[in-house]
Amino acid sequence: MDPRYQEADIVAAIEHLHQVGGNKFSEKVLDEGRQVYRGEESGSWKPSEAIEGKDVLLIGSGPSVRLHRDALQRYIRDPVIFSV
Repeated sequence: MDPRYQEADIVAAIEHLHQVGGNKFSEKVLDEGRQVYRGEESGSWKPSEAIEGKDVLLIGSGPSVRLHRDALQRYIRDPVIFSV
């Protein structure tokens, strides 16, 4: 993880990019997203704890997902067959 960003910054930036349409990189837009979250954190769910020690697959929304859909589904069902 980038040490410049706290977990709340990342979540706020992702939500901001979702709202403004983050279809290309802009450092200005990314920094604006960091300013969206204000106030104290609430709740007890901690993503870092929920996924600690687990393999995590992040899938973007680009066109390659559709292109590689079958392979992604096979990997999700049985990741061992893809291990090196």
